[in-house]
Amino acid sequence: MRYTTVLLSQVVHQTNKKGLLRERLRNIAFNLTERYAGQELQCDPQTVSTFKLLRDLVTFFDDYHEKKYQSALEILAETKLVPSNMSELETCVHNFKRFSQPVFYNC
Repeated sequence: MRYTTVLLSQVVHQTNKKGLLRERLRNIAFNLTERYAGQELQCDPQTVSTFKLLRDLVTFFDDYHEKKYQSALEILAETKLVPSNMSELETCVHNFKRFSQPVFYNC
């Protein structure tokens, strides 16, 4: 999961094209999610949290590049990284600070 997180962070924003690294990593991320659903993971909680965020951002960017803007905005709102109104600002700042720590270097 750590290695997938590191690799996915580098390509999450790219357009999903058949056969490229991003598509393969996207498939791995969703397969890992499905495989370990409902199980307790023996992994650093911050790694799991970052993995889930990147997995959600993959879907956001897929929808964005496919011009499904409403769906993309809904996914972005669920991540709590970007506030949709002023009352969400403090939560989003906290979440952003949590994910901006160097988790990718702890692998």
